[in-house]
Amino acid sequence: AYRLGRLRDRLQSNLRRRVPDLELNGDLDHRLPGSINISFPGVTAPVAGVNVRILAGAPDALAADTARPGDVVRVTGEAVVVAARDGSYRVDQVVPPGARAMTAAAFLRGRRLQRTDRPQS
Repeated sequence: AYRLGRLRDRLQSNLRRRVPDLELNGDLDHRLPGSINISFPGVTAPVAGVNVRILAGAPDALAADTARPGDVVRVTGEAVVVAARDGSYRVDQVVPPGARAMTAAAFLRGRRLQRTDRPQS
């Protein structure tokens, strides 16, 4: 446990040096030694054909073997799951171009999505 904690702290330190606006989430004093929860502000990605800033999300357990990166593979009432290079990613909160932060559900309202929606090239 001690070794894992030191490795985590070293990773955290190296990431902070390279990404100054990196955000650490959760309680820094009470966490498992082998875990780190971080956010990279300003990450953009195509979701349903629109490049949006992703504010909140997490890897998703859904296997997206047949989908291409950027494909919408599942839409829930609160989030959208998109295919990624390695698996899939659940997007919870986004900032579309020219708009304020909103939940993925709000972003998806009024959009006609198909399971295989692709980003625009």
